[in-house]
Amino acid sequence: MSQPIQNILTIGIILIISIIINGILTAARTAYMSLDKKKIKEKQEAGDRQAFFILKIINNSKNFVTGMDYMEKLNHLIAASFTSYLLLETIWPVYLEQVPKLLGLFIFFLLYGILLIVFGQLVPKTRVL
Repeated sequence: MSQPIQNILTIGIILIISIIINGILTAARTAYMSLDKKKIKEKQEAGDRQAFFILKIINNSKNFVTGMDYMEKLNHLIAASFTSYLLLETIWPVYLEQVPKLLGLFIFFLLYGILLIVFGQLVPKTRVL
């Protein structure tokens, strides 16, 4: 397999993994925000061990939500940086040399942003709720 084609597959895999990770994080945050704290407290009082741990997370909600946000941002940063590097260094000279790099990167990130919003934000939120 030639190097540009292998790099295209690598970029595709990185983006798919990034969108899946973002979807998981979004679904977890949405599920967390939709918890019924009263029911969990009742379950804890009834002796449910899982409810105890969930209430522990709820009591530190600021840390949990902030941590989820940081993980999402780090996920985006790693995916965008790595795919940009592969795109500019290996694929661009072979397939896209007639397109200005800035325009190509803008189109790439626009498409990535649309995919990320649809499959990394909207779909997980609708599945959880």
